[in-house]
Amino acid sequence: MIIKLLTAIATILVILISIFVILKINSEENIDNSISDVDKFVGKWRLINSEADAFEDEIPDTTEEPDSFVDNETYEFLSSGIYYHVVEEDNTSGVWEINNSMLVLTVDEPFGVLPVSYEFVFSDDNHRVTLSLIEDPGNFMEFEKVITS
Repeated sequence: MIIKLLTAIATILVILISIFVILKINSEENIDNSISDVDKFVGKWRLINSEADAFEDEIPDTTEEPDSFVDNETYEFLSSGIYYHVVEEDNTSGVWEINNSMLVLTVDEPFGVLPVSYEFVFSDDNHRVTLSLIEDPGNFMEFEKVITS
């Protein structure tokens, strides 16, 4: 009789522990999913990789200036919608927003305001993001979040 009672109690405990573990895993996933894209972008990001499709018949121009995006440059996204492109000589600023699941950067250039739209994909841990140019998806940039202590 006591053995049956102990077996029943052990079975109930195993079921309760299993339910607790499942609920805990689901709540952790929901916490990660509840972070908005805006909140994921806020902070400093370092460009670690950029790729651009080259046309097969295009001959590279070695006299051309390098792309304006250079690996290891840092960008800071503030929650107010302002971002800074931090480079050695000067800091460029502009406005950023998330619009229809796209990142839209508007930079004040000498020739006028230039909005550029990117699709974005965050890594599972939100420490990396890949931006793909809407007009040319073969052009993409990969950033790593700069963690400051």
